[in-house]
Formats: sequence, C-alpha cells, structure tokens
Amino acid sequence: LSAEVTPRWLMASSTFMTEPAHLLEALQHVRRAFPGVPVCVGGLFLVEVEKSVAPRDWQRLLLSLRADVYAVTPLGEAAFLELLKHDSADVDPARLPGAWVKDGRAFVKSSAPEPGLPIDDHWVRWDELEQDGIYHTVHTRTARSCAFACAFCSYPANQGALTLSSPDTLRAELESMQRSGRVRSIVFTDDTFNVPMPRFVELVDVLKDFDFEWYSYFRSQFATEDVVARMVDSGCRGVFLGYESIDDVVLKNMRKAVNRKAYERGTELIVDAGLMTHANFIVGFPGDRPENADDILRFVDDFGVDTYHVTPWFCSPATPIFGEDQRERFGIEGKYLRWKHDTMTSEEALEIEDWSIN
Repeated sequence: LSAEVTPRWLMASSTFMTEPAHLLEALQHVRRAFPGVPVCVGGLFLVEVEKSVAPRDWQRLLLSLRADVYAVTPLGEAAFLELLKHDSADVDPARLPGAWVKDGRAFVKSSAPEPGLPIDDHWVRWDELEQDGIYHTVHTRTARSCAFACAFCSYPANQGALTLSSPDTLRAELESMQRSGRVRSIVFTDDTFNVPMPRFVELVDVLKDFDFEWYSYFRSQFATEDVVARMVDSGCRGVFLGYESIDDVVLKNMRKAVNRKAYERGTELIVDAGLMTHANFIVGFPGDRPENADDILRFVDDFGVDTYHVTPWFCSPATPIFGEDQRERFGIEGKYLRWKHDTMTSEEALEIEDWSIN
C-alpha cells in the first residue's frame, strides 16, 4: 500500500488493542511503511490506559509509541477534523480537544473543552460520500455508550452517559443509504441496540419501510414473540448475543442483570424465528471455574446457536471489578491478559479458549 499511497495523515485506532505492546508493534509497521507521514493515535484503549497508569508511565508510553498526536477522548471527532486542515503535526494544541501534543521532551494535554456533538446532527450522509468507496455492508449506530454498568466492562465509563438518537434520524440515514444505491446490509454497532425496548420497536418499524437486511447486538432476555417477529419482517437476519456467561453465580458477579433461564427463553425465540445467532462468552471472570467450559458448549449445541466465540477475561483497570474492594473479595492479582484470582488463572482461560475452538 505504501508504494501506491502517500497520505497526509495516518489515523490509528487503539480501540481493539489489548496491551500497549500490541499497539507499539502496529505503529512500528506504520512508521516503516510511511516514513515522514504524521501519525495520530486515538481510541478507547488509550482512554483506559491513561486512567490506569501513573503520569510518569503515561509519558513514557506516549514517547515510546512515537506518534505525533494522541486524541485520548471517547469522541475524538473535533481533534481529527482539525488535524485534517493541516499537513503536519504543527497544530495549536488549543484547537485539539482531548489531545496530547509533544512539547519539547514531553507531551502536554490540550486544555480545550471538547464540544458536544449532538448525535442527531452528526449522522453519516452516505449519498454524499465517494460512491466507489462504499461497500455493500456498512456499519452505523443509533446510540453512544451503554444502558448497563457490567462489572467487566469499561465501555460506559469511557464513553460517558448513554446518548440516543431519534428514530427520525435513523430514517434520514436510511434514506441517504437508499439514494446511494450501494448499501444492501447494515450492521448496528450500538452496544445495546434493543434497550430501551419501546424505542427499539420504533427503530424496527422504521427499518420495515426499507429494503435492507440488518444485524445488531441484542439482549436476548428482552426478546418477545412479537418483537422478534417485527425484527424478521423488517429485514433482520442475525444477532450478536453477548451472553458472557451462562452460570448464574458468574452473571451475578458480572452485574449482568440477567440469569440463565432468561437467556434460554430468549434464545429459543430468536432461533425459532430463523435468525442467525452468534454468541460471545467470557471465561475466567471472578467466580468462574474451568469446569464451566463444558456447560458453554452444551448450551450452544442444545439451543442451536450458529457460531460462538470464547475469549479470556480482559482484566482492565478501568472496569468496576478492578476496584480495591472487589480485588480483595475475589483475590484478583495482575491486569489485562495476565491475571489470577481465587477460582482461575489467565493461563487456564487461554487453554479453555484453545480447547473451545479445537
């Protein structure tokens, strides 16, 4: 790619990184491929790390990554848009909300307040984009953050309060996709697309007026026969189910506000309606035990889940479970993907991940 493209900026996201070393390796590749091109790094992983390390260690990390600007903010749009007006990193930090910019031998954080970006105003105008660059499957959202506060998840803490767009905004965006003529499938990235349920029904009714197939994250405990039927009629073809666990003790520790029985009831409704299902499970959360892994695979088989993924618990310092009282309660030591507690170790969780695939 570097032989064909000379970008003005490289924008790198850290959101799906799991450890600083992974981000460092990725940026080393980028700098070798595009020497001299200014680099801006953003994403929620950096938001987490900034909260969990001492200021001295934070500075050391920023210097080692060797990017020019770090947009360490849940939004980031304002800083990115300002950078695109310039061809180098020589930008006034006061114009980059939430950004860290190099000043001599250290990075300083901009004091500029981050402007609120009303979600109902800032939706994608698909028909105004370069049409050759639009794939037939696109990702969009109708919300920021999450309605829940699960103990294993840093998403609400990093994203702030739940912000919802209106059904009219979705209609406007779908009309824009329709005018484009390129889009056939939509993936909604909302963490809890079907919460609150009355609004979800309104969104589904809007989708019914268009000829798109769509997929979303779905809280199966809120499924009803009527809602699932509406989903199918409106073009829904599959859902991503964040079960995380099917053990009631672990679910309680996770603060998932659900139990196995509710999962079973909702899964039956979804599968019986013919929707494709993908389930995500976390192994190794405090209270979990290695023997619970067999139960996960039995659940997948018994309820006809199409595909699934088992992943080790990611012990983020930015999550509620990392509070001092919780660490003491469960005997938690370590962080990220290297940890142990009273009932499991990260090595055991990694072995279960491999076993579940093979």
